[in-house]
Amino acid sequence: MRNDLLLVSVAYPQQNREMGDGVREAEAALLWVKHEASRALGVTVGRIFLAGHSQGGYVVTRLNTMHQGLSTRVP
Repeated sequence: MRNDLLLVSVAYPQQNREMGDGVREAEAALLWVKHEASRALGVTVGRIFLAGHSQGGYVVTRLNTMHQGLSTRVP
């Protein structure tokens, strides 16, 4: 078992959604992990990797475009 990984899974509702809401909400979760997870969870965030399937893959692609280089080192 590894002790140097933390998985954060973000779910989103699929009803009553405006176009783009999923990207905005996923971005908020991503920025929380980047800026707040260390303090809130008592962990060291050295790298963030994004993954998704289907609509989640689209959201990951958008986030990677909006936050280029995020999947490398966190400053």
